[in-house]
Amino acid sequence: MRRRETYDGDGNIIDVEERPFTEQEIAQLIQAIKAEAARRIEKRFPVWKQSNATIRALSLLRAGEANWDADQQQQAEDDEKEFLWLESVREASNQLEDMNPIPEDFTADGYWPV
Repeated sequence: MRRRETYDGDGNIIDVEERPFTEQEIAQLIQAIKAEAARRIEKRFPVWKQSNATIRALSLLRAGEANWDADQQQQAEDDEKEFLWLESVREASNQLEDMNPIPEDFTADGYWPV
């Protein structure tokens, strides 16, 4: 629900109107949620790190897990943790998009994984 307050000259609320979001407002909120998810992912895992992780994954895949040394095993575990975090951000985004109503404070940290 969208809340609109009307104030008098002294700053007192004199009228409150609540109405559902329009389809266009919902579409804008969903795009804003997606942008917030992307911002959080980019902040923790910038594109250059994502590219490096993809290259490492392909290299490890080609070598085969049975042939990994200890450093490669650790790198695979670290990359898996980052992948799981990325998935959790995407899931949080999906959950927010599915909420009815979508919370206006969807950028608050409480909605997102740490």
